[in-house]
Amino acid sequence: MKKLFLFLTALLLTTGAMAQAPEKMSYQAVIRDASNALVTNQDIGMQISILQGDASGAAVYVEVQFPTTNANGLVRLEIGAGIVISGAFNAIDWSNGPYFIKTETDPAGGTDYTITGTSQLMSVPYALHAQTADNVTSTPYRGIMEVQTDLATRTFGNSWGVGPTFATVNGFKAGSKVKLSYHVPCRNNSASWGGAYIEPQISFDGGTSWNSLGSSGFDGGVMVRGDEAIGSYSNTLLVDPSLSSPFSVTVRLFYRSRDGTLTVNGSHDINHVSETAPLMSGINGEQHYTKIIIEEIPD
Repeated sequence: MKKLFLFLTALLLTTGAMAQAPEKMSYQAVIRDASNALVTNQDIGMQISILQGDASGAAVYVEVQFPTTNANGLVRLEIGAGIVISGAFNAIDWSNGPYFIKTETDPAGGTDYTITGTSQLMSVPYALHAQTADNVTSTPYRGIMEVQTDLATRTFGNSWGVGPTFATVNGFKAGSKVKLSYHVPCRNNSASWGGAYIEPQISFDGGTSWNSLGSSGFDGGVMVRGDEAIGSYSNTLLVDPSLSSPFSVTVRLFYRSRDGTLTVNGSHDINHVSETAPLMSGINGEQHYTKIIIEEIPD
């Protein structure tokens, strides 16, 4: 059976200089066939339905489009700009959700749909909600997202050692969850397995008390040159502090080697990347060092 991989389901489009609510949503999907191969540079047929209530709810809007996939199997379209089958996109009451997007796809470019996928609109575009709301009196809640980096070169043995403590992020709302992602470029000089383990710890009171989020890592290296094993480790965790009052988030990392000497952010690690791309000049290097991303997930 063919598969449909969905990436973005609700991106707002600007519709002119006036601060008006847009009446379209940008949508992207990657199309793969039964062998998991990309369906590239091919006209396809798609029927898009907005369902209300649940994944099998009533369709409040249905349209069809006939886009073309690119060389990467990616298809882009604007929901609200297709051939309308039923309903009116600009008449959807976004405050009366939840809503789901159902896509039916014919890779041959017709209406013999053999691929079906349904995904929830987890966050209805605020401008669309405001367009149909009777009274909007507050700004939308968007949550916190902050990226922090550590550029220091650090070395560790096979006992746990403290690494960086990142800056405290304030303003998390009561009941919110915390999404923590971290990326650590590292190498090990062991002639055998080497390896690296990382333990993130999190504090909700500015560093007075700490909570371990467990340790993870890898044995051995991704690339080896002589006795230099070079690798990179990334992980993402969702944390529920279950706090009834606003709180802050502080993160620190501990490291240890499985064998040999572990070097983080070293001079020969994979964090040295060309900065010739105009949009990345001046910032590209820092992004390839140790990095954490702290996000607030509303309750």
